Amino acid sequence: MDVSRLVLSTLRSIGAHDAMLFGSPYPDSGPFPWKRINQYANAAIARRHANWNVIDDLPPGNAELIRQIARRYAENGVPVDPEEIVITVGAMEATNLSLQAVARAIRSRSNH
Repeated sequence: MDVSRLVLSTLRSIGAHDAMLFGSPYPDSGPFPWKRINQYANAAIARRHANWNVIDDLPPGNAELIRQIARRYAENGVPVDPEEIVITVGAMEATNLSLQAVARAIRSRSNH
């Protein structure tokens, strides 16, 4: 089959109802097995949260993750004390904690 016939065949299949266009950023979601997709998604969420502990999400963070980060640094020749590693939920929390650690409060002039 030459390229032009392949292109023509592909273009004709776009209109076919039995073809699913995975190359499109907006494929027809009608034939998607939504019930099965939702079952898999719910099972994955349940597995993830089966041993979930809220304390792990608060600083300093998950102890195993901290150990792994410290180990990785050590493997790269940078020894880091795991007690100095803090896991944050996001950049704003990290920035806030960093500023609290190194800056002191400045009183406004109206409080003097």
